[in-house]
Formats: sequence, structure tokens, C-alpha cells
Amino acid sequence: MAGGEELGEAVVRALRRGIGEALDVPAREVAAWLDTVPQRAALLLYWLRHILLFIDSEGDHDNPRWFRGNVDRVLVNV
Repeated sequence: MAGGEELGEAVVRALRRGIGEALDVPAREVAAWLDTVPQRAALLLYWLRHILLFIDSEGDHDNPRWFRGNVDRVLVNV
């Protein structure tokens, strides 16, 4: 994300590879973060929160690039 990547791209990568591999974090650290919450559920809940926070913000909800990169891209991969 620091490099300008959309969250949707990071979410898709984590859905495909797992959170630890996508973020280059040890599996035990990811397990500690999630505390028994399944990775896929945690990832999708985080993504939904992001969408809810930004969908109504100025410039996002009506920006086709943002919508494709953060909503469409993830939904196609769920």
C-alpha cells in the first residue's frame, strides 16, 4: 500500500496466497493477529470495512478506477 497499490490488489493477493505470504509476515505472527479468526473471513471483513469507509468519500464512489480496483477486482476473486 505504501507504494500506491490499491487495497483491492493486496486483498486479492492475500486471498490467493494467504495473508502471511502476501505481506511477507511469518505465519505465527498472522495467527497471533487473527486469534483463531479464519484468514479468509478476517481479510474479507477488513476489506468490507475499507469499502464502507471510502465508498461515500469525495472522489471515490464516483471514480471508476477506484471502484474497479477496490470493489470489482475483489468480488471477481471471492
